[in-house]
Amino acid sequence: MSIINMSAITLRYRLLPYVYSGFWRVEGQSYTMQRALAFDFAADVATRDVSDAYMFGPSLLVTPIVSAGASGAATTREVYFPEGSWINFHTGKGFGGKQNVSFPLEQAPFFCRRGSILVLGPSVQSASDKNPALEVRIYPGADATFTLFEDDGASTKYRQGSYSTITFTWHDSSKELLVSSRSGTYPGMPQERQICAVVVSPSHGVGVAQSTCDRRVTYAGQEVLVKLQSLVVV
Repeated sequence: MSIINMSAITLRYRLLPYVYSGFWRVEGQSYTMQRALAFDFAADVATRDVSDAYMFGPSLLVTPIVSAGASGAATTREVYFPEGSWINFHTGKGFGGKQNVSFPLEQAPFFCRRGSILVLGPSVQSASDKNPALEVRIYPGADATFTLFEDDGASTKYRQGSYSTITFTWHDSSKELLVSSRSGTYPGMPQERQICAVVVSPSHGVGVAQSTCDRRVTYAGQEVLVKLQSLVVV
């Protein structure tokens, strides 16, 4: 199996907290998880002609490989960035909006909106593996918030209120991450977990592997304020 394929599989499992929380919003709030760029960036007329990229959840710009290229084996992917500011998930390098940029395939198809929070789980072999540790990547440059949804992962008891939520809020001016008190409960809910907070910068907090934490905190359901003032590189 190629390195690119292995990386994609690892990323799938690490993104489970983000994806699971997004589809909770789909059911409960009529949210749309996967959207054409023109849906989010109506004022950017160039997005109306982009048919090979989409927003996935609130923060991620996905640019899948859909062509083999002129030689039959594509090695690069050209990406159009909508208005705003974007960060390469694999390198931490930032890009302004309203431009086209080419990337090698191993750096596509994944970019994060500046001013967002990406909650990642550990690298596991199955969605049923139980490891409550979280990595919280912060893409600085604007305030951000993300609500993590969790339940037993197997039943529909969440429809009767058997679930929990935790809200992460990034205050860009003070460089602080506020982790809210946990709301709700469900059978098997972890009472304590490790949270690894990472402020993304070039070559730091990037790629599919577990990042080196800027701050590590033990979370037991009560509100926690994580101060990251000295670590932010914009």
